[in-house]
Amino acid sequence: MSYTMDATQLKIGAAKIWADNGSGPRAIGYTLDDININFGSTFHDSKTAQLGDMIVGKRLTGQNADIEFSMLETSKNNLILSLPMSTVFTGGGGGQSLGIGDDPYGSLLDHCAKMRIHPINQKGTGGVDDETYLDDDVTFWKCANSDPLALPLKSGEDRSYKIKLTAFPDTTKPSGMYLGIIGDPSNTTVDVTPPALNDTAALGVNVLKSAVRTRILSGTALAACDAATDIQVVMNEALDSGSALNKGTYILNDDATPDVPITITTLAYNSTTFTVTLTIPACTSAHTYRLGIAGLKDLGGNFQIIPIIRRFTIS
Repeated sequence: MSYTMDATQLKIGAAKIWADNGSGPRAIGYTLDDININFGSTFHDSKTAQLGDMIVGKRLTGQNADIEFSMLETSKNNLILSLPMSTVFTGGGGGQSLGIGDDPYGSLLDHCAKMRIHPINQKGTGGVDDETYLDDDVTFWKCANSDPLALPLKSGEDRSYKIKLTAFPDTTKPSGMYLGIIGDPSNTTVDVTPPALNDTAALGVNVLKSAVRTRILSGTALAACDAATDIQVVMNEALDSGSALNKGTYILNDDATPDVPITITTLAYNSTTFTVTLTIPACTSAHTYRLGIAGLKDLGGNFQIIPIIRRFTIS
């Protein structure tokens, strides 16, 4: 299986963090080092007497997630994330004080915060971070810290403290995102529709020759030949780039030699227009070609059901 690297998927790891205790999102501020987001799943192993200790299946029994980072901005609001059972006091000398020592048996779930981790990008004007770009964001609905908090006071070092937040399920959310979501949190519909050809006027499958685009329907005739020919395939939704750029997804044959596939020189995928462009060697006059496409996958993991088959003739 061939693979073409998609350099747009190479990204740096620095991120911004927002927390929301119920009064609106607020920035956590600067962190000392890495932000680690950890996901885990537990499974029940199924075994049969006939196969002894051989595992024949796994059934999901639980999922969990947590976030680890070190905060440099030690405001009271940030400390509350590390000490969720603490109490804020005001008055007297002004400002805020954080009381430690709550009544026992209180529920940690009553002190959770919503967390949004936003990897910094360069999609804004002038290459600055675009905070509205949510594709890489990780959002947890309910987080709280149950680990001990250490406040190190060391000479000559930044005052920072480590925090590890555990994500708890929010069953008011759609099934499948009880803990959180990677990407735009407003996406709440499960995609079960497979990708298909956008076979409308001027789209569908086109052959681009000498800067002239011709839509291929059935037995379309094309005039003349180029040293190389581009075939454009326009789908109705965004594709998984791995399947779009896999040469094994496409097969092109000349009817004169049907058993010898024509080599696809290059593949390109435009994620904005959902267009795959296949560049092939020069076609031959008076020959008929057949293009077949099967195995495309969308971003929801749904595979193409209906194969795409198009024939065109070089007149």
